[in-house]
Amino acid sequence: MDRIDFFRNVPARLLNALVAKFRTEIFLTNDVIIVAGTPGDCMYFINYGTVAIYSLAGKEICHLEDGAHFGEISMIFNEPRVETVVAVTPCELFILHKADFTEIIFPHRRVLEMIKEQARSTISNASQENRKLGRKLLRTSSF
Repeated sequence: MDRIDFFRNVPARLLNALVAKFRTEIFLTNDVIIVAGTPGDCMYFINYGTVAIYSLAGKEICHLEDGAHFGEISMIFNEPRVETVVAVTPCELFILHKADFTEIIFPHRRVLEMIKEQARSTISNASQENRKLGRKLLRTSSF
């Protein structure tokens, strides 16, 4: 679990409880894992494999590989998914469902707030990258 930055501030006993709730799922190449605009009731951790992240507009944003995670924003903030995720290679993903996350983390307000702050930082970084991409597209577009 030391590969997963998302849990860097979670005490070991809570981390062990969370990991015990993980469920494993295998996705094959081109399987759609999540769809933008749908409710998010879980997050994913890539044990092995590569996924592609696509924007709401269908533009490929990046690839994530072993040790990366996705889906936490929707799960934590009760927002619809903002990206579509597709397996680029066969993947083994660990899934953490919101009910399990809430059961373990919610009673620990300080830890919950640290996780929310980390998620907000992810949102902020993604917004900055989207703005950069938007400016780049405007400069290269012919209107």
